[in-house]
Amino acid sequence: MVNKFYQDEQPCLEIKTKHGTVRSSFNHKWLSATQARIKTFSVPAGNLSLNNKLYFHPTPQIDGGADYDTERAYLLGYFLGDGCSSTSNRSHEVTLQIEKPKYNKKQVDRLVKSLEEFCGHKPHVRKGHGEVTEVAVSHKESMHIFQGYKKPNSAFVIPEEIYGANFQAKCAFIAGWFDADGYYGTDSWKLANMHQSVRSEVIAFLRTIGFLASENGNEVRLCSYQKPLWRKLVMPYANKRPRGHITEKSTSEIPSKILSIKNIGILRTYDLEIEDVHEFIADDFVSHNSAIYASLNWRHGDVEDFIDIKDWSRTIVEGCDNKSVSDLKRFNFNYAAPLDMTNVSLNYDDAFLSETEDGSLPDIFLHNIRSAMMHGEPGLSFNFGNKANETLRNACCELTSEDDSDVCNLGSINLGAIETIEEFRQIINVASKFLVCGTLRADLPYEKVRLVREKNRRIGLGLMGIHEWLLKRNYRYEMNDELRSWLQVYKDESEKSANEHCDRLYLSRPAGYRAIAPTGTIGLIASTTTGIEPLYAVAYKRRYLVDGTNWKYEFVVDNTAEHLIKEYGLDPSSIETAVDLAKNPERRIAFQADIQDYVDHAISSTINLPSWGSKDNNEGKVLEFATLLRKYAPRLRGFTCYPDGSRGGQPLTTVPYNDAKNKTGVVYSEHDVCDITGKGGSCGS
Repeated sequence: MVNKFYQDEQPCLEIKTKHGTVRSSFNHKWLSATQARIKTFSVPAGNLSLNNKLYFHPTPQIDGGADYDTERAYLLGYFLGDGCSSTSNRSHEVTLQIEKPKYNKKQVDRLVKSLEEFCGHKPHVRKGHGEVTEVAVSHKESMHIFQGYKKPNSAFVIPEEIYGANFQAKCAFIAGWFDADGYYGTDSWKLANMHQSVRSEVIAFLRTIGFLASENGNEVRLCSYQKPLWRKLVMPYANKRPRGHITEKSTSEIPSKILSIKNIGILRTYDLEIEDVHEFIADDFVSHNSAIYASLNWRHGDVEDFIDIKDWSRTIVEGCDNKSVSDLKRFNFNYAAPLDMTNVSLNYDDAFLSETEDGSLPDIFLHNIRSAMMHGEPGLSFNFGNKANETLRNACCELTSEDDSDVCNLGSINLGAIETIEEFRQIINVASKFLVCGTLRADLPYEKVRLVREKNRRIGLGLMGIHEWLLKRNYRYEMNDELRSWLQVYKDESEKSANEHCDRLYLSRPAGYRAIAPTGTIGLIASTTTGIEPLYAVAYKRRYLVDGTNWKYEFVVDNTAEHLIKEYGLDPSSIETAVDLAKNPERRIAFQADIQDYVDHAISSTINLPSWGSKDNNEGKVLEFATLLRKYAPRLRGFTCYPDGSRGGQPLTTVPYNDAKNKTGVVYSEHDVCDITGKGGSCGS
């Protein structure tokens, strides 16, 4: 998590599942499936039912813990599973039992050695009662030590020294317990204990090393999904082996049946800012607010269908009065739609440049441009020359790579807060080294990511507050000589500082150094303009959902605009905004191309357009816009646009500065005119 900040008081739900309980607002999305588990969905909490399962991701506490001998841990686990300490007729013994079906010389030798090292006295092996073999040591002091762990016929707790031990010792401890008293059947892996408190503690302990288990009578049963993980982490310390074949197919995310859903009233809620992919673990449940990227080459056989896949107005929903998915999405932001939460783009390569050198434009390109001008997608990804193979992107598209499983350590400098070019140089120096260090410390999900990171070691030093920097110096939203000199320092110093630091630490040098992310949330926190974007508007109406279906709105004066107006005496009407520039897209595209000249990865930027069908965005403008974009394409790495009103749930709408100034601080409820008049709004005309 990068940031947590207070959002609002909202109605909330408590969702109890087989493996735990979680709370959230009605519109927070969780990774879920039906009981059949055929397909997973991102489902708002308010839409869940008892027919759903949430996906549970146990998070083992791998790091930390005191050094602890794994054989000692194994011995304690075995003792708690099938050992005893007793006093009779002046005899003080610690005994470990091995039932005959489990008996093998390797097991006995191991217990003899471990018990001797623990007690300092040689154990002896004998036949016990019935079909049992015993390993025993007679030593009063040792007997008292072991009785501190478990008294005969009594409930007990897992020793604090095991909870505080390192991860390997914990795995060895539970391996010993299962060797003593566990059962590896073809259908279930389990251990038994007559004390409910002990069973509960075993379940809680297993959770600390990443395993889910549940009670069934006097048994603790391991989640069957995690057998391969058990074999990887626990079996290296165990003697006993399971019956049958363990399938390699496994998942770290476990479907957990919903047992109850309860409205718990109005609670404080918080926004969590998560870097890049917005899928994260909350109380061990998978929260799935992900944005995903999907792309096809412009000459792919399915490209025509791909271009139209998010044109939801084409899909009519049966039984809904001839309404399209797009209509229903406007009425209910959470209505399921194809590739919702997925950013889609077409990839244009050197063949595209060759085919369009004479000024002609392929039909596919025109189709792509028309669709983008209508509803904002697909975007366009440009990969030419020595970047031709860098077709892979993250969801926001500032990271470019040709390697699957690549990662990039991103960070942004607030240009609007920097006064001199020398100060800028010093900040770049420190920031670049900081990002290099991040490539050594970041947690990674699987081995291939680590290998690719070691090869590429990508860092992405970005900028935000560029428009604020321009406004403070009375520049228009366009390139100028002073900005060029600052950007040259940005380019040169980021490479120089990162390379020096990598050489000092004997690391591979980065394959890329600069990437400009959208910085939506951190830009708001810093009260500056985001990325390379101009101010969206000096003032606007902000809409947001409450309890999943009810829209509220507030009038807002942009924080950065208010700061500039007060600090520098700017006239609100003189500040150029994204809404103003929507009628002149070339200035936005040219500015992005001018900055891209100094960026070796890409720039995440979205150009605002007037609504489709308006004077400045309509069928007659498609060829003109396509020609304009082809002109700048060789200097861009990507392009996206957003036509006003093209998606249901649009959160921001521009309003006059004085109107917003007079209405700030008041929360309004938004009503559908259809509910009032019986026409318009969601009813249609």
